[in-house]
Amino acid sequence: MLVSLVLSMASGLMAIAFWTLRGDFSLAWWIPNLYLLLFPIPAIAALTAPSAARDGETVELGRIREDRWWSGQWCSTSARR
Repeated sequence: MLVSLVLSMASGLMAIAFWTLRGDFSLAWWIPNLYLLLFPIPAIAALTAPSAARDGETVELGRIREDRWWSGQWCSTSARR
């Protein structure tokens, strides 16, 4: 999820940089690309926060729920080795 959010943010940034260098300031291009650049920020902050859910708690990011299965609650001990 984190990789997907970072790649979405990077694509928005590259598009904004391209349109800036080109000198084209059409809102039809800028609004979708600014959305791609900005919408991942709250989710990235929630995923990387040091006080994020631990030991099987659930992190809620709007409508997205991520179960922390790697904490050991959802995997067997042999799967974690």
